[in-house]
Amino acid sequence: MTSGDGTNDYQNKQHCGISMIVNDLNNPSVMKKFVYAYVSDRLKGTNVLPSWGPFIIAIGGMDGASQKDLSEELDVNKSFTTRIVRILIDEGIVVNRGDCREFDLVLTEKGMNLRTELIGYLTDCRDYLSSDFNEKELEAFKICNQKILNKIDEYYRSRGR
Repeated sequence: MTSGDGTNDYQNKQHCGISMIVNDLNNPSVMKKFVYAYVSDRLKGTNVLPSWGPFIIAIGGMDGASQKDLSEELDVNKSFTTRIVRILIDEGIVVNRGDCREFDLVLTEKGMNLRTELIGYLTDCRDYLSSDFNEKELEAFKICNQKILNKIDEYYRSRGR
């Protein structure tokens, strides 16, 4: 059977399926870009970069983190972690309680305040993005999101991470 545009129903269904997969796979990157922009807007006028946020939040949740711990937790390479940690120490956001070869990273008071601020921005961003959800949709979203996170965790555990 042919549609008005000259394509058959099978082609239309196939195209819709491919578009759906591409769009589903693209959504996380679009959301990540939005969250980055949202946090960037709130950090304007400060000397804090949004790329520091995951490190500040992770260090605050891993009292005594090593650079290796951070690299693994944030899934970033060690050289990037080294650069960001050096900046955070220089900015007075993080202190190393270890020696020069061993890292035992903790947030300073400035870092703890910044972590609280960053978590607030992320919470505001989440609330903004979900503001059009009714209670039923929000609950379904939370369930789906948890199932996705469980599958991600399962995948990494199966690979020894």
